[in-house]
Amino acid sequence: MDGKLFSDHIDLSSKECYECDFLMISSLYKEELKDQELEQEYLRSYLRAAKDLQAINYRRSHPNNMPAMLIRKDQICIPFLFLCKHTLELAMKYKLKTIGAGYPAKHSLEKLWAQLKSHLEIDNAQYEELIKGLDKLDENYALRYSESKSGDKNKGEVITIHTQRIMATTEELFNLLIGGKD
Repeated sequence: MDGKLFSDHIDLSSKECYECDFLMISSLYKEELKDQELEQEYLRSYLRAAKDLQAINYRRSHPNNMPAMLIRKDQICIPFLFLCKHTLELAMKYKLKTIGAGYPAKHSLEKLWAQLKSHLEIDNAQYEELIKGLDKLDENYALRYSESKSGDKNKGEVITIHTQRIMATTEELFNLLIGGKD
């Protein structure tokens, strides 16, 4: 890589290759397997990132498993929630595609969920709460930006979230939609 930040090749015999990470493992697959694995790799990478971020946040906010929560100015809950929402959006669109249904080119989990439920029998109150909660939190793109498109501050009404339950529910729904475990 010769000190580069990005590269389209790797020398497996170089020292530098051990300091790098693969963007996608599927790029190493035989051509006939790449397409098949690429979408699954994207889906699982967002779930893995959400799980890792949740674990880091929990350890930072509850050091040594303290029953009390530390209040920090540098919370990472917003990126965590965004990753959960994006993970579910990708998983829902993937499932709709695999069953031969189209989907709207929008980011609304509730619309995707309604469309999924018209094709599959899914009845779970916790999934409903998660989907509605993530969509509500991302009104006006509040999980992406501190201001809405109209310039209003995204102050939010929610004060606390239960990251462990959110992560567990996200992962459970993800596994239901695409199958398997991460």
